[in-house]
Amino acid sequence: GARRRILPRRRARRGAFAAPAMPDPALVQIAEIIAAQLARHLEEQIVFGELPPNTRLVEEEIVRRYGVSRSPVREALRVLEQDGLAVRETRKGAWVSPIGLKDLDEVYGCRLGLEGLAAEEAAKNGTEADLDALRSEFDALVAASESGDVRLYFQRNVAVSDRIHLLSGNATLRRLLGTIAKPAARYRYLVY
Repeated sequence: GARRRILPRRRARRGAFAAPAMPDPALVQIAEIIAAQLARHLEEQIVFGELPPNTRLVEEEIVRRYGVSRSPVREALRVLEQDGLAVRETRKGAWVSPIGLKDLDEVYGCRLGLEGLAAEEAAKNGTEADLDALRSEFDALVAASESGDVRLYFQRNVAVSDRIHLLSGNATLRRLLGTIAKPAARYRYLVY
């Protein structure tokens, strides 16, 4: 019969079967920072219409364009999906969420009631210093309006709303408003 070649047994190196080393916490933090910054950048492009509704968000293109690895891109897309700015489907990829009247009605149906409650709470809880801070935000809004810079006006308008939310003193209300702030921002900017 045929002879089988018998290979010599290899000795197990010390530590060869040890658990893999834990990732360096600093590197993990850097990856999280990159993903958060990428998500904010893509969010801004979506809100300001630079990435229109239904635009495909292709991982490979984002990796190439921003010089990052796939992991932060995937995390950024997950954040955009969670915020209602992107849609992802298994085996189909991701794209910018469509916008439409039904979505507008849903978002603003919630937002208007919550904004009214925030304004009411802010009026009850605001001190004179709080009102001065709000006046300052409003003055910046007026200046932005007079400048004709639509993006700046939008940002100042959001700052006024954020100040009112803060002055409400209601953390739960702020959290609820925060969950619809990003989808609402697309419609707000579109109107401006």
